[in-house]
Amino acid sequence: MQHVLVCAQDSVLAKKVRFLLANDRCDVEILEEPVRLDTRLGDRDVDLLVLTRDLAGEDAIELLGRIDPGLNIPPTLVLGGGDAVTADFIHLIPDPVDTQAIYRIASELLDTVSMDDTSDEARTLMALPRPDFTRDQAQEAEDTAAMRFAGADGDGEELSFTDVTGLDEIAGRLDQLESDQLNEQLSDAFDIDEVSDVAHPPRRPVAPPSPNPVASGSLEPARFAKALFQCWSKRVSGALVVVRPDETSTIYLEKGSPVHIESSIPGDQLGKALVARGRITDAQYADGAKRAIERGVHLGQALVDLGFFSDTEFGQELGQTARDRIVTCFSARSGSFELDTRRSPPTSDRPYHLNMAHIIADGIRKHADAPVLNQVLGEVDARYFKLNRSISELADTYPMDGRERQFLAFEGRAYNVQDATENATLTSQEAYKLLAILTICEETRDFTPGVKEFEDRIKEEQRRIKDLQSSLPGPALS
Repeated sequence: MQHVLVCAQDSVLAKKVRFLLANDRCDVEILEEPVRLDTRLGDRDVDLLVLTRDLAGEDAIELLGRIDPGLNIPPTLVLGGGDAVTADFIHLIPDPVDTQAIYRIASELLDTVSMDDTSDEARTLMALPRPDFTRDQAQEAEDTAAMRFAGADGDGEELSFTDVTGLDEIAGRLDQLESDQLNEQLSDAFDIDEVSDVAHPPRRPVAPPSPNPVASGSLEPARFAKALFQCWSKRVSGALVVVRPDETSTIYLEKGSPVHIESSIPGDQLGKALVARGRITDAQYADGAKRAIERGVHLGQALVDLGFFSDTEFGQELGQTARDRIVTCFSARSGSFELDTRRSPPTSDRPYHLNMAHIIADGIRKHADAPVLNQVLGEVDARYFKLNRSISELADTYPMDGRERQFLAFEGRAYNVQDATENATLTSQEAYKLLAILTICEETRDFTPGVKEFEDRIKEEQRRIKDLQSSLPGPALS
């Protein structure tokens, strides 16, 4: 296991770097106090150091120059700031949110993966700058599009492009795309050899991926959700031990599905949960507890013996209780989790096999606040997205309502996240949580619309305007 130490002036940036670099072969630690950097490096277990240029009002490069050279400072990435003369072990990245540069250089230094293998998830976990277009560029494209689409429906009636509201940015983007495509064609015609080298860069040998998911990590919603997804997708069997300040829970897995859960809290948890959900009364709980003591059986068996549940019904209640307890782990903002693939469930009974996709979705929807969503998605409103599976397949896997399916219907089109949110009448938080679930579970990726997608949207907006105009009442007759 390789170890990366991150110390940043901006705590949000530090968390984004951690989410970008952390994997099953690399653990990322955030050091919140720069004054402790000397002491922490003295432990000599850091393989890569990541610093922001500004640390507590001081230049990180100058700070590194004062550290005792006997500490053997590891290779270091410094994020932000202008050019500077640095030692060989320091690698300066001027743009602190240049995801590709951070991932590529860190990967080369850690010798784990190459830039060619950067996952869609890694590219989406940090906000990437989007090109801005001036008003003049938008106006020029607006005029071009007006001529192109005037009378497109064949009725001879010209609909001005300016009547289609909210498309200035789209027009500018369309114009930019057409220009880029023309430049690419010219490059292909005159620089064939050069283009060939760029189109087929040599691939570095890559270490084979580990078959195991994230073995351990700090307990926060995004990391925990990712660990559950990897256990599910890789069909892992073992015990996931979740340590929180007030409780340690052990979640036993079989082929990626939770089948048993234990708690460090003494006493009965099931009976209290059944009463809280209104499945039994306090009196029935007392009768069940009394019978369990008298007969020397578990409370569940006593409740079944008393006729309060059938075996099948009780299994469902056990599963619901276990699911609720796992979802509660998403509320933690401190603690840790660790996977032990050598442990097996303590009982052969399998009254339930829980749906991990539903657990992840419930956990994110109930407990992911704005900082967590920003950690997973970054600045997402202006981004375009595409699904890796059909909407019907996703709806069969993850719980979602009609508005969320309508939102997903804008994938692969010239509608960014904000556009899709408004058209589907979702709130921003609802859209962000849905995208966070799909991003964590590797069901979506970034998408760059082409000329055709933008032209299709312009036509859609023109039809929408015409439909709206035709639905308006005519002038009142006197």
